[in-house]
Amino acid sequence: MRQMTAAWGQRLLVLFLLALPVLAGGCAVYQDPGPNPAHLVVSAQASVTRQMVEQALVAKARLQYDPLGGAEDVSQPLWDLRAFVPGPDGSYTPLRPLRPVENVEGYDFNGAAEFLAPAGTYKVFFLLECSVRHLSLEGPRPVVEYVYIVTQRRWQTLELCPGCRLELSPFADPTRQP
Repeated sequence: MRQMTAAWGQRLLVLFLLALPVLAGGCAVYQDPGPNPAHLVVSAQASVTRQMVEQALVAKARLQYDPLGGAEDVSQPLWDLRAFVPGPDGSYTPLRPLRPVENVEGYDFNGAAEFLAPAGTYKVFFLLECSVRHLSLEGPRPVVEYVYIVTQRRWQTLELCPGCRLELSPFADPTRQP
């Protein structure tokens, strides 16, 4: 009897593990772009200096950053460019990236990301961030922390028609709202 119960338990576990990717696929991580989405191309340019990186590591991570060595490792600056739409509950859902900009390395950034967006008129939240990956080897275990150097935010109301392509640079005007 116990063998039969154990066999059923194993079968149920296998079925659950096989169904897990299907269940996860049903969970929306990105905004549903709909049947005839608009293509939103977002361009941005920005840069950081070594001094900005060092200052952020000292101020935000409370580290005594030594650029010439020590028991730590710091990545090159990593840039991310994303777009979100607000939900009715106040949460933000990212637009589905068609050509993402994630973890692009370098002190200077000049790039564009492309997103699929549902047709309609609504506010879009744009986010441009630069961070460094800091790995500290001083303790008993390595500790990884992302330290943000630059965070730029912009809101823009867009009118997106089905199947259209809209190109914009929301971070081009420094006088706009942060």
